[in-house]
Amino acid sequence: MATDPEAVPALILVVQTLLQQRQDELHTRSEQTAGRTGDVSARTDGLQRNITDRVAQAEGAELEGENKTPASQKSRRPLIICTDSGIRPHTG
Repeated sequence: MATDPEAVPALILVVQTLLQQRQDELHTRSEQTAGRTGDVSARTDGLQRNITDRVAQAEGAELEGENKTPASQKSRRPLIICTDSGIRPHTG
């Protein structure tokens, strides 16, 4: 198959343009993913603070009851721990 020597620079330009478009798309998607990851992380941190606050409130309410036994000595409800690697039950 013969190749027209004048068509080679045009073909190179087309391939370079396509590669640049794909690189731009990848960069945009990467930035979007990083932004979404940051949003999810912030929401997870907020949820963890909310859970911690509610547990503290519940323990405080239990201490205000008649028998003043610290919540840590009563039967414990399962708690969860949120980390970068996921959500797991609190074992301690």
